[in-house]
Amino acid sequence: MFIFQLRELLVSNVSDDIHGWIEIFCFHILSWGI
Repeated sequence: MFIFQLRELLVSNVSDDIHGWIEIFCFHILSWGI
């Protein structure tokens, strides 16, 4: 049970990091594209 919660926490943290990186990447593309 504890390992399952730990895995869920890790997955949610990784997805948040990826989402943040995607936003930063898109922002850089927009700023360079203009």
